[in-house]
Amino acid sequence: MERIKLSKNEKQVMRLLAISRNACPSAMEQHAYNIAVLQLQSRGFVMASVASGGKVVAAELTNLGVAYLAEYPSLRNPINWAVVLSAITAVASIAALFIACGITK
Repeated sequence: MERIKLSKNEKQVMRLLAISRNACPSAMEQHAYNIAVLQLQSRGFVMASVASGGKVVAAELTNLGVAYLAEYPSLRNPINWAVVLSAITAVASIAALFIACGITK
């Protein structure tokens, strides 16, 4: 299973649901909880029951969500190595330019 990028709220909700806490935590606003649960549901990690007003009334991890948490318990987001290598290359090029300009003087 590939690691995917999750928001801070999605990570918090997954951790809460892993310990069977089904309610919105006091540290998170209800609408942020609702959005996180619905995003996780669209990824297949959560099964949720939603009231007519859009409020999440119940949520639980699916087998996929449990498997993802088992494989990536820290829930760290993936690293885009192409961007990291591009940044390192750019810094090295700029450093080389400064060194070359300093040598020619």
